[in-house]
Amino acid sequence: MQKGFGSILGLCIMVVLLFLGTGLFLISQNEQHMANDFVSGMQAQNLAEAGVQDGLCFLKNDSDLFYRARNGLLDNDSILKSRTDAFREGTYEVYMTNADDQLLVMSIGHVGKIKAQIVVYLQFKNDEFEIVRCE
Repeated sequence: MQKGFGSILGLCIMVVLLFLGTGLFLISQNEQHMANDFVSGMQAQNLAEAGVQDGLCFLKNDSDLFYRARNGLLDNDSILKSRTDAFREGTYEVYMTNADDQLLVMSIGHVGKIKAQIVVYLQFKNDEFEIVRCE
């Protein structure tokens, strides 16, 4: 009788340990996915910021684009896309559109399924522009 009880008790303890081990494994997998998504989100945010900087540089150096932007001739124009091999992490796209008396520069960073977006509002002053606000 005591030999059978010891076997059953040992089996029960092994089953409990198996469930605990499986639970800990699943929790660690979930934590790993959350950490990866966080890193991808930060990379997408950085790519979106890089896209804004490239877009502003492109606007300064392209006289035709500057003229069209200053005179309200842009309507959600896609002006820049990073090459797919430019960044190991992902890509960005930059769009410009006129809204009232401001120019909106929107950059979207993509890393896998994660996206980050930055919108910068510009105000033109003569042959220059200044950033009014960012979102």
